[in-house]
Formats: sequence, structure tokens, C-alpha cells
Amino acid sequence: MSLRFLAITALLILPIVALGAVLDPAGIVPCGNNNTICHICDITKLAQNIINFAVYFVTAMAIILFMYAGFKYATAAANPSQIEEAHKMFWNVLIGMIFVLGAWLIVDTIMKALFNEGKFGPWNALQCVSAPDDSGFFGRGAPTPSIGVTPTPRPGVATGCPSCVPLDSSLPVKPGIGSTIDPSMNEKLIALTNNYTERNWQITEAYPPTITHVNACHSSGTCVDANFVGSPTSENIKNFIGAAQQSGLRPVYEVPTPFARDQLISQGVPASNIQAVSKITAPHFSLY
Repeated sequence: MSLRFLAITALLILPIVALGAVLDPAGIVPCGNNNTICHICDITKLAQNIINFAVYFVTAMAIILFMYAGFKYATAAANPSQIEEAHKMFWNVLIGMIFVLGAWLIVDTIMKALFNEGKFGPWNALQCVSAPDDSGFFGRGAPTPSIGVTPTPRPGVATGCPSCVPLDSSLPVKPGIGSTIDPSMNEKLIALTNNYTERNWQITEAYPPTITHVNACHSSGTCVDANFVGSPTSENIKNFIGAAQQSGLRPVYEVPTPFARDQLISQGVPASNIQAVSKITAPHFSLY
């Protein structure tokens, strides 16, 4: 099979494959159709789509130019000037591709070093999420707790734990939150401190709750929120889950994005104990 035949075949077939990476059925503009409306966040997604399109387009054009240079080389026969022109085209396209992809790789490396992908997801895969609905709160947002002062329940926050007891003094408790809990939960939390000896966590919400929660257990003192002090590793999360289960608790680690959940699962954290909740402000444990 001659080199000329291979070049002509590639010229006919490969542009279809190359351009297939460029033509995204969803389009470059991420909003504005019958199902979605545009928001400020979509401007960043549009910019990201343009960058992705540019990289795909440059790659496709490079493939086409490579094939054109190969075609000129295959049809040059004994024409030295055409062979030299084909060689120059090969090298120019190759250097251009190295420049474009090298620049993208440098930016990618810097962005990964600066930002925590486990929390925010990949920098080049932006997601627009709805802001939390504050309509369920009295006023806007959660109150600013005063250290050493037990918060007074707001209007609309149920006070349904007449049997609640003070949190045991051995428990690590964030200052300014409610200081009581259901007796059964109190015993399980004490067991947790014995089974999980690391002192790198604290209870961040007890009873009475500081805000209105979706789950009614917060209004009856039968569950708590907890979190690590500092940034936990996947090993910390796994060990805490195991200790909580051993103590009779049902631990659920809540993260803000499906990407963060998938990443923890890939690192060995049990999938049944991780939940993606878009409206939370930071990853934390709910203990039931």
C-alpha cells in the first residue's frame, strides 16, 4: 500500500473524527434555552466553554494541517521545493501544538496547586448551583453565637426535648451552640469519644438548634452535627465513621458536590455514609 494512498485516505476520514470533538450538542452557551435561564454564574461557564472549544478546535486544525502536509509530501514525487514546504508545515504545526498544550498544562498544574479539588471540584469543570433558600430562617442566615452563652431558640424552632440532659463534659463542643441533648444520644457520644481517641473533632450543633434544620431530629435533640478541626484526610473520615458505628450511631458525612463524594468513595470511604448536599456551607458529619 503506497504512502500516497494512506495520505489521501487519512485526508478523507480523519477530519470527521477530529471535528467530532469540537461539535458539542449542548452548545457553547450554557443557558437561555426553553429549560434554563441565564445567571451571572453562567458567564464563567461560557468562558470555560470557549476555552475548551478553542483547545479542541486547535487540536482538530492541527490534525487537518498534519494531513495536508502529508498529502503534499506524498504527492511531491521529485519536487524538492514541495517536500521542503511539507517539512516546514509539519514543524510549524508541531511547535504550535506544543506551545498551546504546554500553556494549558502549566495553567492546569498551577490551578490544581492553588485550589482544593476535593472541595470545589476540577477548576476546568465549573458547576453553577442554586444558592441556599433562606426563607425557612427567621431573618437571614444563622446567628453569630456568643462564647459561653446557650442560644435561645428562634421563633419557628421547635422546643421538643423535655428530657434533654447537658452534654457530657468529656465531649468536645464548639463554643456558643446548644448545650443539651437526648440522654440516649449523650451516651452514644460518650462512647464515641472512647472509640475514637483522636481529639481532632467537635460537636457543632446540639440542642437547642441555632437554625431551622430540614431534619426534625434537631428539634427533638436526637441528632447532632459534628466536624473536624482542620482539614481531614479520607483516613480520618473512615476511622470516624467506624468509631461512630461502633458506638451505636449512624454517621453521614455530607459534602457540597457529587464530585467530592465520588472522590472520597474512590479513596475508600463507604458510599453509604457519604451524601452530596448542595446547600451546605462546608463538609460535616450528621450523627443520628
